[in-house]
Amino acid sequence: MSELILERIVWAHRFSAPPGWKYNRTHQHHGIIYVLNGKAQYCMSNGDSLWINKGECIYVPRKTDCLIRCSQDEGFKHMTVNFEVRGEGGLAPVPTKIRVNAQQHFEQVFGSLVHHWSVRHPYYRERCMGILYEIIYLLLYEL
Repeated sequence: MSELILERIVWAHRFSAPPGWKYNRTHQHHGIIYVLNGKAQYCMSNGDSLWINKGECIYVPRKTDCLIRCSQDEGFKHMTVNFEVRGEGGLAPVPTKIRVNAQQHFEQVFGSLVHHWSVRHPYYRERCMGILYEIIYLLLYEL
């Protein structure tokens, strides 16, 4: 992988999807989704499908078309960060599921990013960019 340079964070949030929830979209930005509880299926337009469960991440590259859905009996609570990178790079060329080994640490770091993004104190963008670089480092270590 070539050098990854982040341009900006577009948004970061925590979200709870109810059982049976589905959402069809084309990702306009790169995204990292970390599952706090439940599970969800990412169905890509090329026919590939990935289930992500508690303690797992999925990296979704920019321009990925997919349907995201929960099972009928279980919801999906997760944290998401969407961002832009310089050039055509990214963590991986296709949506990639990553099992995080140090789940408690990773969840704390990701939660910190979402918190700082939500509170928007002075210099929150700079703080969040630093945290996102740490998240990417932790994920690349797992790949």
